[in-house]
Amino acid sequence: MVAGTLPAQTTDSPPTTKKDREPVGINLSLWKNMSTQPTDTVGSTCLNLGLFSSMNRLNGVGINLLGGVVLRDMNGVQITGLANLVGGSMRGVQIAGISNVNGNNLSGVSISGLVGITGNHAQGVIFSGLTNITGDNTSGVIIGGLLNISGENSSGVHLAGLANIAGESFNGITTSGLLNIVGQSLRGIQISGLGNITGENMHGMQISGLGNVVGGSFTGAQLAPMNMAKSGKGLQIGLFNYYKENFDGFHVVFGRHIDVARAGTDYHQAHDHDGSQSQAKSPLQVSHSGFLLKFFRGVFQQNPRFFEVLRTFWGTSPV
Repeated sequence: MVAGTLPAQTTDSPPTTKKDREPVGINLSLWKNMSTQPTDTVGSTCLNLGLFSSMNRLNGVGINLLGGVVLRDMNGVQITGLANLVGGSMRGVQIAGISNVNGNNLSGVSISGLVGITGNHAQGVIFSGLTNITGDNTSGVIIGGLLNISGENSSGVHLAGLANIAGESFNGITTSGLLNIVGQSLRGIQISGLGNITGENMHGMQISGLGNVVGGSFTGAQLAPMNMAKSGKGLQIGLFNYYKENFDGFHVVFGRHIDVARAGTDYHQAHDHDGSQSQAKSPLQVSHSGFLLKFFRGVFQQNPRFFEVLRTFWGTSPV
């Protein structure tokens, strides 16, 4: 009887807990397989110091002279002279001399000398000396010395020395030295040295040194030598303004004179006339000083004193 009951008693031992399955240790490493904590599929590292290290998970601090590889998630701080690689998600701070690469999500701060790559969502601050590449649903501040590339539904502030490219929609401010491209809709501001391109609709403002293009409709303002949109509502200011279908707002064209055209009118530039031709064909065509008075007249007609200041300053009378 006693012997028969022994096997049944041994099966009542407590189940193995998650903590038991994932031992936590310290990893002092010279190379991948020369460390105090061999790489496995269950362990977790709380402190890592070494030349080059590879570990399953990092929940703590990892500092390596050359590089650090985390097969799964990293929660904490990871610093290396060359590259940090995380197969899963990163939550915390990453600093690398060359690159930070995260296979899944990023939440926190990532600073790299050349390249920062996040496979999926990125939230926080990402800085790289050359290029940042992030997946969908990027939000935060992204700063790249040359280029920032993001997938769907980006938001925040993107700053690049050369170009910002958002695959689909973007909400926020995107500024670059050369070019900003949003594949679909924009809600915010685009500022570039050369051109801004929004594939579909825009609500906000585009400012560039050469041209602004909106593939669909825009509500807001375009400021550049050349402005183009399918349709719009707001303001276009430049040397050449174009819309394909309809426009509700004002066009301001700069030449030897400032020309203003209300939506729905056929306008032309003052410098298309010779001196003997009448300017009456252009709906609101006036000289620089007269234009300003006419433009502000409707706005400040309830404040005669302020209007008198403007009139005195420009030396002309309201028309």
